[in-house]
Amino acid sequence: MIFTDYIKGERISPNSKYRYDITSSTEGYDYLELILKNQRGFNSDGFSFNCIQRPKGWKGAKADFAITKGSHNITTLKRPDPLVHYSIGDINGTNDGCIVVFNPDFLESGIKTIEIYIARGLKNHPVSLWQLLIAGELDFDLEAIKGKSVSKIVTQD
Repeated sequence: MIFTDYIKGERISPNSKYRYDITSSTEGYDYLELILKNQRGFNSDGFSFNCIQRPKGWKGAKADFAITKGSHNITTLKRPDPLVHYSIGDINGTNDGCIVVFNPDFLESGIKTIEIYIARGLKNHPVSLWQLLIAGELDFDLEAIKGKSVSKIVTQD
């Protein structure tokens, strides 16, 4: 199996446009769990991240979105095909690649859910991951790692 970790974030807080609280995860990806831990405020015992749109030409890269937490840029997302709800990226500071899946209707209704599928050690192979994804050859792997996730409780303070 290519994917080793899975994180699902959902926009829950009505007061935040960019915040996604983690509602499901395979756990065990310590690097991200340390960064994504909430310290205060809404869901203070949980985990969250932000997803923001990058301006065109941001630092010369063709990047569409970025997943961040505080001052950490976790991954910059590229969407080789702007009509699909998939993106590719890599986890900053690691050797890991990732596929990110938005809710299928995000172009019409906005991003409500974000699923991050992490492929450890595959940072330098984003094009290969993209080609396998679009060809449908990763469907089984995506469902298998997602099936290993556990639900997280999101609390309101």
